[in-house]
Amino acid sequence: MAALYAVGIAWLLGAPPEILASLAPKSVTAPIAIGITERLGGSVALMMGGLLVTGVAAIGCVGLVARWLDIRDERLLGLALGINGHALARRALEIGPTAGAFASLGMSLTGILTALLLPLAWHLPGLVG
Repeated sequence: MAALYAVGIAWLLGAPPEILASLAPKSVTAPIAIGITERLGGSVALMMGGLLVTGVAAIGCVGLVARWLDIRDERLLGLALGINGHALARRALEIGPTAGAFASLGMSLTGILTALLLPLAWHLPGLVG
């Protein structure tokens, strides 16, 4: 979903395919995102900027939403940080070891699924030859 909304908004604003390919993998950890970006034909430098903004925003948003909804379950917080905050999910370790474990799980699953599915989905609308 993160790739879909980022690419969708950029596409609606008229972004060229290179920018779309750079924004698509912004929600996974850097080593995986670099490989995906290169495969899709995007700019690694642009993707790294998006990746940094996504990670920092996720850490702030997860904390705010957790307080607002009174969520204290370390498993949920860790998973949310891992899925959305990729490498910056280290913040989960400050919450506790259970949050850290679930952050690692979320980051790993998100990376694997994105690495497998995003390049396949990219070919559906004909964005890549």
